[in-house]
Amino acid sequence: MKIKTAEATKLQLDWGLALARGYTQLTLQVAGKVYGTAPDGGREQVNYTDPAVCMGLIERHGIASTRKTFSLGYFWECKVLDVGSESHYIVAHGCTPAEAVARCVISMRLGDEFECPDELGVIYERLSRV
Repeated sequence: MKIKTAEATKLQLDWGLALARGYTQLTLQVAGKVYGTAPDGGREQVNYTDPAVCMGLIERHGIASTRKTFSLGYFWECKVLDVGSESHYIVAHGCTPAEAVARCVISMRLGDEFECPDELGVIYERLSRV
């Protein structure tokens, strides 16, 4: 199913980030963990909330992250210069810096929407009822 990058849930962000980073043979394991084969050939869990992954993406892509405050609280905004452009930025938002970075990288590589398995939507619906 097509997922809007700006509306993706945690598992959907893990899946989208794996696609954006070039992972293949993606699988969804028990307890809602996404695994894939990395471009270097190693098999590993994809988790956008991993600080090492988040910092690596920020450094590799030159992503700027800013905390924005508004009357009800705050959110994080990430932006990066669009590939091939000198003035157009990709901007993404999230409740945490890691979420905003993941959305930014997915938008940069896959666009405003990406494909993910239907099961990821069903799992989220079931978990949100608990």
